[in-house]
Amino acid sequence: MKISYRNISMEKFIEVEENTRYDPHPDNPNGWTVCQQETRIRIKPLSALASMAEKVEQRCADRFLQNSAKSRDVMERICKYLEAESSSFSL
Repeated sequence: MKISYRNISMEKFIEVEENTRYDPHPDNPNGWTVCQQETRIRIKPLSALASMAEKVEQRCADRFLQNSAKSRDVMERICKYLEAESSSFSL
């Protein structure tokens, strides 16, 4: 499964694209999942921001690292919940 996000707000100034991909783990495809996250941040050239572009990009990258850790935690909790719910069903 692949999920892609793009920012809509402030798109004239900053462009953010995030891709998250979930694949079965090659060693245990029925039990484990591999999660890959990639985020691209680009400050659009403006004379007023040119000198600050690198600092702004780094701040955005730091923030996205924090948020990606939160999203992994949420996804793990959801998976554990669904696993627990599915084990209560009998065929």
